[in-house]
Amino acid sequence: SIATFSKLDGNCKSSQKNYGEVMASLCGDHAPHGQHLLKLTCVLIATALLVGANRIDRKINPRGCGESEPIGRVYMGKPIAKESVPWIVQLSVIYGSETYLCGGSIITRNVILTAGHCLLVTDRFPDRIDVHVSSTKIYQGTRVKATRLKVHPRFLNQRELLYDVALLKLEKNLQFNRKTKPVCLPEEKLDVGGKSLLVAGWGQTEAVNTSEVLLYTHVDGMTDEACRDFIAVAINPYTRRHIKPGPAVCAKGSKGNSCHGDSGGPLTLQDEQRLSTQVGLVSAGASCAPGGSVLYASTALHLRWIKNMLNRPGKWTKFKRH
Repeated sequence: SIATFSKLDGNCKSSQKNYGEVMASLCGDHAPHGQHLLKLTCVLIATALLVGANRIDRKINPRGCGESEPIGRVYMGKPIAKESVPWIVQLSVIYGSETYLCGGSIITRNVILTAGHCLLVTDRFPDRIDVHVSSTKIYQGTRVKATRLKVHPRFLNQRELLYDVALLKLEKNLQFNRKTKPVCLPEEKLDVGGKSLLVAGWGQTEAVNTSEVLLYTHVDGMTDEACRDFIAVAINPYTRRHIKPGPAVCAKGSKGNSCHGDSGGPLTLQDEQRLSTQVGLVSAGASCAPGGSVLYASTALHLRWIKNMLNRPGKWTKFKRH
């Protein structure tokens, strides 16, 4: 916190010198007249500073969102530089002594977009979530704790997979740089049929359950009609019961695919200006093998909900311990 108080009688202590001088002048005992008013002012300012330090950053699509460095060619899941996908983060979802891996994306300075099922691995919220940014290596890079979470109610209550989205509030703001940037979110649904989309993560490979480094592949976006047909035949008996007709994003991977551990990670479309927009989140896969179709939750469908939640911090759930 910026400032803390050991006494209500006005002994202000600040962790930053510039605030310390101001607060000392406000709260010192050298102002006997109106002392009670100054005490109250001191407390109010401290409260405002603390609240400001923990406020949810509501600004999506800031200048510079979606900017990245060139990738190059890809085949069957290939390591990628963090500068090429600076918005992707790794989540360590912790339940007691068990840790589960998921992906996510930076959408503001202190908010991460991920999948709802990543936060309900054992049908309850996790004890703690650590968010790893700025590195392609598993469990490496800058680690920031999540302090609050919000899962879409239609996934939380009915497990509807088209609403498999969630938000995480970070303990502190991220410093944007070449390896850490927000992704752009679509203001309306984009046509992805026949277009090349990028998906990345630390998920299962042919050899191991998780990859030690961040991998990526290109997948082919499916038309809305083909996506509806895919949903109609469903993925397996469980998902068939939990998928209702509605907007979604589907893709097929000829050279690779999203897989276990990639859940919550972003599916992005790059435009002619080389700006990347997140069109979906990894939700439920039909197959980890190349050629399999994968269902992604649509970010355009949930943009209104995302904006609404960014403006309603009281609706979020705080971690009991973090």
